[in-house]
Amino acid sequence: MSTTGISVPDEIIKFFKEFKLKKTDLFAITLKIEGSNIVRSEEYKEKDLDKIISSLKDEEPRYILIDWEYETQDGRKADKVVFVSWVSDNSPIKKKFTYGGTKESVKSSLSGISVSIHATDLSELTANIITEACNRY
Repeated sequence: MSTTGISVPDEIIKFFKEFKLKKTDLFAITLKIEGSNIVRSEEYKEKDLDKIISSLKDEEPRYILIDWEYETQDGRKADKVVFVSWVSDNSPIKKKFTYGGTKESVKSSLSGISVSIHATDLSELTANIITEACNRY
């Protein structure tokens, strides 16, 4: 449990294990805080980052899990599970603190996250930025 008192339910942990092992046909999942739990918000089958980005709202932070396929710097195909913390600069202060205070707990509960990105503006969430982060780690 996080310092905010918000927990990641076992069903989310189990679902994440299936996602990272590619036992689902999903490209990405968004999670949100609802009450004192983390819950699934949206699921994306299409490998379309623009569709995910267009669904994000300034006032609604989200955690995003992406099964990112990319090319390494030496030309090999690879994939990693990317965790994005989307907390817009325009989000209400209370939500900023709640999502910020819960982020590490979510990441540690979801074992197998390879890359973590914190985005406060949509310009910080591009295919190039995600690929660069994957090549760094």
